[in-house]
Order: sequence, then structure tokens, then C-alpha cells
Amino acid sequence: MNETWTEQETLLLLDKIAEYGEEWDQISSELKKDKTSCVVHFINLPLNENVLEKINFHSNNLSKPPVK
Repeated sequence: MNETWTEQETLLLLDKIAEYGEEWDQISSELKKDKTSCVVHFINLPLNENVLEKINFHSNNLSKPPVK
């Protein structure tokens, strides 16, 4: 799966992750993208720790990355 993502779609993905946590069905529905594509795109993003700390995950199943 090698779907093309625009910068705007990537920013929207991050915004929706901050809003919905790991509710991937909701996120993918709002982005009109395949659920797997959303997860894979997020995993492959070159995010640094500062960006991840700004995302307020609402899900209890997610935790902040370890501080180095």
C-alpha cells in the first residue's frame, strides 16, 4: 500500500489523532481514507518526541512515548 498523502491530509490526520486517540474507524472516515492507510501513514511519519508530546491522546490504550 503506497497511497499518496498531501501535507494538508497529514496535518488533518495528526489533528484527528489528537481528537480521537486511536479511534481509527472515526479518523479514517473523516479523512475518507482506508483505516490501514491512516495507521501505516502515522507509523511512518518522521515525528520527533516534541510533536508526539503535543498530541493529547484521549485513549487509555495509548501512552506518551518515553522521555529520553
